Amino acid sequence: MNCKTRSSEACIKPFVSAIVFLGLSAWAAFQFEWGWGAHIAPTAAFAAVALVVMLVAFVYMERMKKQHDLVTYREVLAFSRGEQVERDTLEGHREREMNPWVKGARSGVQIILGAIAGGMVGVGIGMLAKMLS
Repeated sequence: MNCKTRSSEACIKPFVSAIVFLGLSAWAAFQFEWGWGAHIAPTAAFAAVALVVMLVAFVYMERMKKQHDLVTYREVLAFSRGEQVERDTLEGHREREMNPWVKGARSGVQIILGAIAGGMVGVGIGMLAKMLS
């Protein structure tokens, strides 16, 4: 099942952490390339706080998912709205059968790729800003 047959929320959800790290690493790389070395500390502090907030939210969400046997975004959304949770879907079966290490590895790769892409974007923006000034 690809993003054309799923809802837009289901396509975006797996990439949220990667997008956050893309933005944070782009900003840090831009500051470093622009020569704002002293300003990297506040960005690193903000990134650390954002990471802690995301981890707390992640732990809370995973506990809720485990307690109520929720694996897909649609199931979590239906549960949070108080609607009947439909567990008999192809996507739900696939996620329930997947090994936990595969899910963790997939998320880890997305975060690393987001950080790399963000760093590249930030350095590119910094280099462009230096050339234009």
